[in-house]
Amino acid sequence: MPPAYPGIGLRFATVMRAVARFFTVLERVHLLARACRRTSARSLPARLSRASSVTLLMSTVILLGGCGELGFNNWRWHQKMTVEVEVDGRLVLASAVSSVHWWPNFFGTGGWGGPDWLSEVEGEAVVVDLGERGMLFALLSDANRQEYTENLPSRVLADTTERVWGKEAFSEVVVTRRILQVPPKLYPLLVTFDDINDPTTVKRVDPDNLAASFGLGVSLKRITLTITDEPVTEGEVEKLLGWLREYYGKQLDGRRYETVNSTNRFANSLGAGSFDTQR
Repeated sequence: MPPAYPGIGLRFATVMRAVARFFTVLERVHLLARACRRTSARSLPARLSRASSVTLLMSTVILLGGCGELGFNNWRWHQKMTVEVEVDGRLVLASAVSSVHWWPNFFGTGGWGGPDWLSEVEGEAVVVDLGERGMLFALLSDANRQEYTENLPSRVLADTTERVWGKEAFSEVVVTRRILQVPPKLYPLLVTFDDINDPTTVKRVDPDNLAASFGLGVSLKRITLTITDEPVTEGEVEKLLGWLREYYGKQLDGRRYETVNSTNRFANSLGAGSFDTQR
């Protein structure tokens, strides 16, 4: 079930990521300090001051950060989702590239009870222009809205709807260069608008029946995913949704938080972040 207060959850997750990164750096410094003590003064000039030692340690941490030299690996990649729709026998394609970053969580690996891995996504929804039929959006989330975009490649490769974490899974993703066909069970949430200038008119689209939303002759052919070196897609969604920036921090029905009391539950279940992470 989606969180009752997504705005609070997002802010909390951001704070926790920052804290986790701080402790990761702190632990790296600690390991380096121990190594320096073991090598004793023979490894450093006698005149090296305590302040210089700290500077050296911090510089080494920065240089090694993300390289896995101390066992704290980070995985980053760009992934391109492509949505193919058939309209009256003509194939219409649209794509969007997102950036994904995974790193170990200090609180998880340290026994604090948190998740073992943390993630960050930068990107936007895929927009398929169906002309007079309307606009189809493939969102950055699925119906469950739990680590969808960032975990999608691993789930497709493992052919599972379950969360897939770990060094082996992430390492497999970054070297994958073939086109991955996303199975229906892993499709993103598809939506459209009765009036694209009115966020409250957002409607769910059935991937098995696009004709119900766009008319006869429209069907979804497939959705694919590729790991790519292409830059992150920027600004395409905002060009179409002029109201988007006003809805960061609130739901599409205008309410501050998600609530079962909303008269427009679907609009209330979505926020601007499902369309674009770049404020």
